[in-house]
Amino acid sequence: MTSSDPDLDYLRLLSSSSPSRKQHANLCIGLVLRQHTETYNHYQMHRKQSFGQVTCDLMSSIDLLWPPRIMEGPVLAILTVTWRSRHTARNLLVQVHVLDVTENCGRTSVSGISFNVMAGETGNVRYDEELVLNSRGMKLFTCKWIPMNQEPKALIFICHGYAMECSVTMNSTAIRLAKAGFAVYGIDYEGHGKSAGLQGYVENMDHVINDCSSHFTSICEKQENKGRMRYLLGESLGGAVALLLHRKKPDFWDGAVLVAPMCKIADDVKPPQMVITILRNLCSIIPTWKIIPTKDIVDVAFKLPEVRQQIRENPHCYKGTPRLNTGHELLRISLDLEQRLEEVSLPFIVLHGEEDKVTDKSVSEKLFSVASSSDKTIKLYPEMWHGLLYGEPVENRDIVFGDIIDWLGNRTHLGNTRLEMEQKRMNDAPSKSKQEQEIQWW
Repeated sequence: MTSSDPDLDYLRLLSSSSPSRKQHANLCIGLVLRQHTETYNHYQMHRKQSFGQVTCDLMSSIDLLWPPRIMEGPVLAILTVTWRSRHTARNLLVQVHVLDVTENCGRTSVSGISFNVMAGETGNVRYDEELVLNSRGMKLFTCKWIPMNQEPKALIFICHGYAMECSVTMNSTAIRLAKAGFAVYGIDYEGHGKSAGLQGYVENMDHVINDCSSHFTSICEKQENKGRMRYLLGESLGGAVALLLHRKKPDFWDGAVLVAPMCKIADDVKPPQMVITILRNLCSIIPTWKIIPTKDIVDVAFKLPEVRQQIRENPHCYKGTPRLNTGHELLRISLDLEQRLEEVSLPFIVLHGEEDKVTDKSVSEKLFSVASSSDKTIKLYPEMWHGLLYGEPVENRDIVFGDIIDWLGNRTHLGNTRLEMEQKRMNDAPSKSKQEQEIQWW
């Protein structure tokens, strides 16, 4: 399956599961075509429900041959459904191996495609994953953490750091926010995490901004999310991404949490200017080469040795020397942001460790000083490093998250003008529709 196929965009597996509450899962498989979507919900699994010769149990693994029909064409797929139970969580892992897809038009033939999707619960938080297709035909990994047994207070959109990803390194952050009542959404940038692309390579940061904006906006515009506040939370490079998302849509976002934002790369990890000039000239020739001389950022970013080890063992985190064009793009956007800090107009809180050796805390102080926003807060933490969200001892993380959740809670409680206008439009819509019907009747 390729992005150039004129008929088939992608095969999408969606999983909906609440095993600890309902003891069942609804699985649907859909074929998404341009300008047409069909969703199939043929399959329900209950505690002792039989499918042919196979009996499904809540705590068992099964292999099942399942041949539904999609768009009048035959599909042969093997589903492997695995329940995993732990003391703190139950997860449903769904693996679908599509052996053959043939459409009546005779132009689409797909073989050997595999998708893995996990849904699960941790405490009172529901977790889901999904692959989406961006405008350039790349599959991007997305995930969400939704509080259970309550309506979300607001929406939070995570922007992860360079070489990081959402589902593992940002998981503890997302769970903490979801347990505080917020719906949290994440996406792995191209070349990062579980998304497509050469690992650690970014061709153009503008593509990353467009991908995030498109995905996040589509979530905000869902009917169930209208009338909810929406915030960006960015760490390191993600802080720069959050500010660029705000620049792209200045009136769309209700606030931003900027954790050690990369508005300037610290001199301790940046190559000398002469080296930068030489490398910049090589970008068009060898853009993917790993030749930028830098220190091991993991060692200077995260205080806890066990966190450094976890990151090094995470196959979805990039550990190599920065690729040439990626480094150029990071430097480009950081210089651009540093020169235009006064344009930041949304409410924000910026948090920075005073011992940060990766991003420059003085630029966070400058952001707080010169930004045009009328609602801005800065928190500087003595003796803390770059990785405030998961690289510090628990007592330090408690302080940081306490500040973040208090800031989010206070602004969500107060609301804002955008939310009031949106609510007014929603309230006016039924009466306007009724008036139009009366006019048509007369």
